[in-house]
Amino acid sequence: MDEGETFEVNADYLKILQEHVDSTYDHLQGFNPSAGIPFASYYAHRSFWTSEEKDIFFHGLAVHSKLRPDLIAADLPNKTAVDVLLFLDLLEKASKEERGRFSRKSFAPALETSGKWTEWEEEQARRISINQPFWEDRRRRKERARSVRAEWPSYEPSKRRRLSGNAAQEDEKPFLDRMHAQWNKEDYLKDLSVLHLRAIDHILRESEEPVILEAGKYTIEDIKEEDGLEGQSLVDPCIDPSLLETPAKQNIEKPVVPVEDGPTGDRQTLSPVVDDEENVEDPRALSPRSRRRYRKRLYMRRKRATLNGAAPSTAVTRLKPGRKTSKNAVITLPDPVDEDDENNGENEEALNASGLIEGAFVTSQGAGGVTPHYKIIQELNELGVNASTLAEDRLGLFHLTNIGKLMEIYASLDASSTSSDIGSCISASTIQLLHALVTHFVTNAIGMSISMREQEQASKGHTKVWRMNSGQIPASTVREAVDLMGAQMDVKQHFKALQERVKSTFAQSAPASREPSIADNEDLSASEEEEADGEKPTEMHKTLLLSSHRQLYCPVVRLDPSTSTQFSPFFRPQDINACLEMDGELLADETDEEELQRELDEEEDVDKLDEIAAQDAEQELWLRVQLEAPHVQSIPNRASPTASEAPASPESPSKGTNKSKALIEGEWGKLRFSNPGRKGIIKSTVYVDDSD
Repeated sequence: MDEGETFEVNADYLKILQEHVDSTYDHLQGFNPSAGIPFASYYAHRSFWTSEEKDIFFHGLAVHSKLRPDLIAADLPNKTAVDVLLFLDLLEKASKEERGRFSRKSFAPALETSGKWTEWEEEQARRISINQPFWEDRRRRKERARSVRAEWPSYEPSKRRRLSGNAAQEDEKPFLDRMHAQWNKEDYLKDLSVLHLRAIDHILRESEEPVILEAGKYTIEDIKEEDGLEGQSLVDPCIDPSLLETPAKQNIEKPVVPVEDGPTGDRQTLSPVVDDEENVEDPRALSPRSRRRYRKRLYMRRKRATLNGAAPSTAVTRLKPGRKTSKNAVITLPDPVDEDDENNGENEEALNASGLIEGAFVTSQGAGGVTPHYKIIQELNELGVNASTLAEDRLGLFHLTNIGKLMEIYASLDASSTSSDIGSCISASTIQLLHALVTHFVTNAIGMSISMREQEQASKGHTKVWRMNSGQIPASTVREAVDLMGAQMDVKQHFKALQERVKSTFAQSAPASREPSIADNEDLSASEEEEADGEKPTEMHKTLLLSSHRQLYCPVVRLDPSTSTQFSPFFRPQDINACLEMDGELLADETDEEELQRELDEEEDVDKLDEIAAQDAEQELWLRVQLEAPHVQSIPNRASPTASEAPASPESPSKGTNKSKALIEGEWGKLRFSNPGRKGIIKSTVYVDDSD
């Protein structure tokens, strides 16, 4: 398919799809648009239920069932478990009074379409997936045009009449340039690869440098001082110098600041030179963290220089990462030799530059370009992306390099996919969503930690033995608060599951299994001995993440009042003997065959009505998409008897009887669950039709 080419999609089918998406969203939210929100009601001597509370109640009832009123009450901020119990009792009492109101036929059936509709719908889904990027781009352009009309200062008709010609263009240009720059930035940050994440992380890491230090401005001895005060002697002028003790070894040193700069050479290519002397700060005035960073940086340079046999660089600024440029890379080949040259190019063949062997073949490497890493940094700088803008856009919280590694891990686990681009890009909006989730979690953790500490001070503050005078929150309180929130402090379990997936992936792609070796037999015997001794190997069991309500409170289980002799079985345990005497035996010795036959007939009738409803629904779908419905196979006549063998109906259908009832009594009058007889085959079509 050419770039920009789209496939035509049925517009009526798009409406059907959107309706299905909306209904699915409403179902997940617990809202039924057809039924509407229930009206508010007040039950005397009990409580008042608003419409929103009823909506939340029925949603919780569908999720947790009527057996767990405590979980339903956890979703209702103004209701307790007792209120939910009373409301459930009222509903059950009303349902008993209105018995027979609902039947099996009144429930909505599970509809099934034919293969023709499924094939047509799959084709429409394929076209929608192809057109989705173009639709998103069109929607984005419309939103941007709407934002321009809303924010354009000169878009007002009164102002546009005052400006005309070049004045209008000059008024529009700054605004449009700013909007285009913002849009280009959004488009660029929409698909961030692993290289982009590393480049953004590089920009954020460079912004953490507290000061700008000139290369060669200070020596290593300046950075070695831990607190910046060593080497200085503090003498009180009020004390006589003769009374001062003379130490055995006087080693008074002062920071050595070189007067002249060291050899420049290629220093400018390694670190920037600062022209403004006010921006240069003394390393002795840095924080301990910055001094440790610089000390470690110089130490690693000295170790690498020792291994390579070169002189270490004394510049404290960050150098360009990666390998240094090779000396052979700057060698350029000589110009082509003319045919009428006197030496015939013999002398130009010999090149001797820094140990290059004479007569050796030198490949043309061309002009060195910018690496992809710094090319991306340059593109980000052109778009106006720096550390401050990244922090404003909520992109500076995470170590994006680690997120890129995690993306590569998940992409490598997808063994079923043949594409190498899966999982290799992430959008800035996803990172912003992760930032919002972390902020929400940390906010709740801080609030819970403060509340727990205040409660602990209120309960233990009157006793001196606890020493609760400190206003600090210990780490143990924070860990307890995080545990109550259902979070795990260890990520080993997560990566252990990833390791198991990797093992299973390699096991599927590995060749045929080899024969067990002696070492395997020894391992098996050792494991068998451990099982015999009752010692099982330690395993990391998966802990179920529960809400704080489930972790703090015991479960409240509501049993059916009809199975208990008490009015409310929640407050007192049930008496099993009383239940058995009241309800009789659980399983009767004899089965009422007539009742069973009646139930089977009813199930058969409901199944036939569901099949007719499915055909009607599919016919309606074909009409909605304005297409001619293909020939749908009619419902088969399952073991239908002939007219002579068919039993006479006790009641003839009246004129008002619908078509479905006539079909039930005429076409499928014979029961599918009938006994095949002595000579009949047990696995006959009578039973196969009902199998799943």
